Amino acid sequence: MRYASKRNSRYVLPALAAAGLGALLGVPAAHGDFIISTTTINGSVNDGISGPVGAGETEFVLSALNNGLNTTGTNLLAVDATITTSNPMVIDLTDDIDADKKADANISGFANNAKFKSGGPIPTFGVYNSGTDPDNGFAGTFVGVAQPDPGQPDDLAYANGSFGITAVQLGANIGTSNNNFYETTQGAVDPAFLNGSVTAMRIVGAFASATFKGPAANLTAIPFANIVVPTGTTGTVKVSLAGDQGASQTFTINLGGTITTVAPTPVIQLSGTAAAGSTSLGSITILGHNGSYASQTIPVTGPASTAGALTVNGFTAGDTEIYGLAASSSNLASLLSELNAALGSADAGASVVAVSSLSPSLQSVLSGDTLAAIIPGADAATPNIFSYNLTNGPSGSSISSITVVPEPTGIGALVLGGLGLLSRRKRRMA
Repeated sequence: MRYASKRNSRYVLPALAAAGLGALLGVPAAHGDFIISTTTINGSVNDGISGPVGAGETEFVLSALNNGLNTTGTNLLAVDATITTSNPMVIDLTDDIDADKKADANISGFANNAKFKSGGPIPTFGVYNSGTDPDNGFAGTFVGVAQPDPGQPDDLAYANGSFGITAVQLGANIGTSNNNFYETTQGAVDPAFLNGSVTAMRIVGAFASATFKGPAANLTAIPFANIVVPTGTTGTVKVSLAGDQGASQTFTINLGGTITTVAPTPVIQLSGTAAAGSTSLGSITILGHNGSYASQTIPVTGPASTAGALTVNGFTAGDTEIYGLAASSSNLASLLSELNAALGSADAGASVVAVSSLSPSLQSVLSGDTLAAIIPGADAATPNIFSYNLTNGPSGSSISSITVVPEPTGIGALVLGGLGLLSRRKRRMA
């Protein structure tokens, strides 16, 4: 099943000449570590049996090809995409993707769960041939990641994948802690899907399989989004892509037009997975409880000084988590600003502040630190992984130690009340 949990994640792209798929217009652009391309298909397109791109509709297929630079990695592991369009997106409302015999809003791109073939689900990008693939009658807007089928390496219509959606947000919910239901097993499908009024949608997903860690994006362009809208619709897609090495990359794509790279910045997060490219610092278990927690300091050396991941066990739900960072940089103020923006984007209500701005009691605990990452509301589920990648920060940015301070809710309110950081957000990947 492909689903969006009630907990949010944060994570947070050449055109293909595919014969028989209609008139394709490729708009390639090489930026950073990925080459992002848009393939445009104008309807009506009919494969002789069905017409998945209807008259008066345009389909945009977005793809990513790794260019082998800057150690982003060749495997595409996670996508965080926000699509905004001037007219409502076309959404498939006919498939039962959660196998409960009720139709869902298929924004995952997978065929009927009950009809999955032995080879697994196949998201269909572009125009598919229902004669050779009768169980995959999908047509609409979705976000997912897949690797081209070995038998159809250059065909947008066929792909294998194991991509799990972990968050779906519509309209005003984008960037908040609220998700929207698209499968009936989650609850009532959001009315915006049913009444055809979706003009802003964010989808976050990652590979959860222990054996398949994403497609090799250096071998062929990997499609990751299929957007169907009325012809003449304008729109943008802001997407962050994460590979198996290095920092994530963010792009802004104008549908049918330009593709620009958003300047990469440092990454810092608290999640169920480590930031791309980080070196493990091992794990610790928080000691004490009910206001008697003991802080712990972990030395950081080697590659982890610029990109590290610490697994932390033992938090109690509701606790505020504080991570003191012995950080140095050629421009510490800039690093603080960039990390603060990154953590705030990843966790609503979280922030990175100067230790000197905290209460005297906390300054004493964090006496060897310069910065502090403050994250209200710990997850009950553990472990949590605190990780960072400073590769794209100011020159000389590094961390020499981390001090973990689990702050009970009451004290956390006193510490953070004046900073406006009390909103709480769940942060584990589903």
